[in-house]
Amino acid sequence: GEFYETYGVDALMMIAYAGLNPMANRCKAGCPMRNIQATLDALTHAGLSVAVYEEIAVVDTGKGRSSLKTTKAKERELYQ
Repeated sequence: GEFYETYGVDALMMIAYAGLNPMANRCKAGCPMRNIQATLDALTHAGLSVAVYEEIAVVDTGKGRSSLKTTKAKERELYQ
């Protein structure tokens, strides 16, 4: 499913201001897509600015079948 996650200081802010739980005893937090609006509302209500980067799709950057090695890159879009 679609899941939004963050790491480091951003994760700490989501835990402190949006009430999310830390993930796997690491400095990581996140929420499912169905909860993203409530999470964003909690952060902006606390006076924080928010930017969301969303993964669009995995793109094969190889040159087709003749290429011995291909690299996969994730494409991201910024939403503010």
